Amino acid sequence: MRDKRHLSAIISLIVALALIIAGVIFLASDTEASARMKWFLAGTSCVMDAKTKEPILPEAPEPPGNLNCLQLHVEQHKRALEAKWRQEDFRSRHIYGTVTLTYFPQDAQVHVWQTKYVQDGKAWARNEAGPGDVVCDDTYLRTPAKDVLSSALKHKAGKGQLCERPLKNKTETLAENQFIERLPLKHLPVFETDKCTEQFEGWDPAKGYCTYDGKDYRKGTLVSAYEYHYRVVITREGYEPREFIWTRRDWIRAPGAYIMNWPGADLIPKPETFRANFVQAHCEIFCYQQIHDVSFTNIPEDNLDMIFKRSGFKSDEDFKNAEGALTRGEFKLWWEERYKAISLLADRMDAYNKEIAQDNLSKSKADKEPALVCKDGKRNDPRLCAAAVCEWRGGRVCRDIAAESVPQQGDGPGGAQPAKP
Repeated sequence: MRDKRHLSAIISLIVALALIIAGVIFLASDTEASARMKWFLAGTSCVMDAKTKEPILPEAPEPPGNLNCLQLHVEQHKRALEAKWRQEDFRSRHIYGTVTLTYFPQDAQVHVWQTKYVQDGKAWARNEAGPGDVVCDDTYLRTPAKDVLSSALKHKAGKGQLCERPLKNKTETLAENQFIERLPLKHLPVFETDKCTEQFEGWDPAKGYCTYDGKDYRKGTLVSAYEYHYRVVITREGYEPREFIWTRRDWIRAPGAYIMNWPGADLIPKPETFRANFVQAHCEIFCYQQIHDVSFTNIPEDNLDMIFKRSGFKSDEDFKNAEGALTRGEFKLWWEERYKAISLLADRMDAYNKEIAQDNLSKSKADKEPALVCKDGKRNDPRLCAAAVCEWRGGRVCRDIAAESVPQQGDGPGGAQPAKP
């Protein structure tokens, strides 16, 4: 009996040793099981966050745990990666902006120049500062410093670091007396990206990743990020140009689009232009009164606004301010001379009416000055004759009188001396 007990004890011991050896071999071959046993033998346990109900990772590289901690840590790490990927997907979405420009004068030209910057996708993922490197290729040409107004961009242009391409718009082909109240610029690229996909030019189907510029990118990761800046220059002959710089931070996210708060831009006329505009406005108002036989107070508001805008005044208030500045003081004599030139139109109309009344206008004279002939059937209508005089030479009579009012630069205050009667 005692021998049997002894044999049973030996067998039990051998079985226990075999189990221990098998366990050691299993722990040595299975990393996860080994880690679990290590944490279990260390007596540590998962520290759970009260709010998120997730394990809190310690400062040490090894996560704490009991038998459930490894799985919790893996799930937490997976969720962290997914959150990071979602954030990158959100950041990498393409951005296009829309803005509607208003400016004065409304027959000014708007020049839009685009600059493109490129940043490596890995640098972009690390949130490195700056838009990247400027793109200079066949479509983006280097801009000389003399064509730039902004001091910061002028410095870059002087170093050859400013490359731009023009974006066409309808102000480049304005006809005479054509005005644009609003200029929409739609779907301007602000931010774009290239990702590693099967359609990417550097995709390697055998390896399952993209190669670009000597670097490898996993499928779905960002290869390049592009940021676009804009330089907008508004110009008109006789006015000081204005320049505006747009970067990504100037665009505001709105429902369904990115927009920009554009406050409007009024160009400042040069002194000689300011005086010529005033003379032209007075001349056109005089002609309108003669043609339609109305006083100034009876001119329809819409027609008066059109005369002001065509003459370079944004409103009646601007015209009155110019009138207060240019009809008195140092410009009083100059204005008296200009007003005489406008009044001569009335004398020309009276003389023309007398000729028609006497019916002495010969066919040969009519052939020489066809623009001054009142039409048959209404020869004695003074309004038609006034229209013929004011529209002399294709409607340029008031512009010609205004141009004659501009003295040469350097002859007096503000670059010009008021003319004497």
